[in-house]
Amino acid sequence: RGRDEDNNDRELMLWCTRELSTLNRNSFESRMLNKVLITCIFTLLFYACSGPHTPFGPIHSLKPHKAGIEAQVTLTKPLQNPSKRQSHYKSEQGDLLVSMSPGQITYHKSSELELNIMTRHRMPDLKHLRLNYEGRDITQTMLQQAQVSFQSGDQLILHFDNIRFPAKQANKIFFSFDESISESKLHLEYMQPGCPFTEIKPVQHINPFQSNFEFVQYINEYGKANQINPSLVAGLIAQESSFNPKAISWAKAIGLTQITPLAADEIQKTFRDWPRHPSISKTPVPILKYQIIRGHLTPEDDFRLNPSHSIQGGIEFLKYLKSYWDAPRNHKLLSKLTDNDPYIQNKLMIASYNFGPARVRLAVVESEHNWVKNQRTLGARYYYNRIQSFCHDFSLPPG
Repeated sequence: RGRDEDNNDRELMLWCTRELSTLNRNSFESRMLNKVLITCIFTLLFYACSGPHTPFGPIHSLKPHKAGIEAQVTLTKPLQNPSKRQSHYKSEQGDLLVSMSPGQITYHKSSELELNIMTRHRMPDLKHLRLNYEGRDITQTMLQQAQVSFQSGDQLILHFDNIRFPAKQANKIFFSFDESISESKLHLEYMQPGCPFTEIKPVQHINPFQSNFEFVQYINEYGKANQINPSLVAGLIAQESSFNPKAISWAKAIGLTQITPLAADEIQKTFRDWPRHPSISKTPVPILKYQIIRGHLTPEDDFRLNPSHSIQGGIEFLKYLKSYWDAPRNHKLLSKLTDNDPYIQNKLMIASYNFGPARVRLAVVESEHNWVKNQRTLGARYYYNRIQSFCHDFSLPPG
């Protein structure tokens, strides 16, 4: 249940209250009253005892809360990583090396996780290892779930199967290894998926999606031509439409990149001759879906149904969002956030594709660092976490 545990308890109590208030105290309803009351009590006790849930298993609620590792120590920066699917860390003394695979958190699917600890002088000892998740020490929970093995006398491997990190949460994960005998200390944060906005990273694959190979060619070609990361575009398409060129949402966002009517207006300032079908704004969504599936509405009728134009248009709108957040009026606003999160502008631009830039900006003005919890942008973290995760994965060779 993670950080939502208090909200869940409140919702359960509200449900119990509503149920109790609807029952009158006659003989039959009194028995029903008792059943509802007993159900509520036992359910609350179950949740209270099981404690919050993490990707590594549940935490007992009676276990004391401990300060985050990041508040106590200086974090070790990752070494240059040629394989890209792993991240490597080395202690200052050079006699302690830790590698993590995958090297960044995966949000769009379940994945394995392997932590490899190597020391130069002696066998690593589990008692020196700590794991902190969202401000809680969950070392014992982690060790109960891990497959632990020792190799070569100086190597400790912890392997986890089927780990799923909830995209709606921040997932602040810190590992600490403090070897008291050799005085080697290493403290690291499990990195969030990286997805630079303008760095050109060609799409290597789009697994598990089955799609026309031309789509990938369009993404790489148009992304490079417009200095927008092609893997970011592919990640956005994966999240928005699952590479379905006929996708349509209840907000009448259409095509691979799910271009809304407002976004289409902005795009047509550049591509004035691209067609728009006038009846779409007046037609109910179920009928539109039927017309698109049956071929009554075609790419010749509306540019958003044309895969090439949809990709070009989505990239054009991403360029607009970049220019919006690069505008001088946003410099002061962004400067308040960059100390806390150096990648904040990327996240704001990605969130703006879904929520609209003005809405995201207002959320930042009202809530600053807590803008993702603002009512205007609820779901933003889930959205940009998944897109960045897809983006990072698509930029690497399949495997």
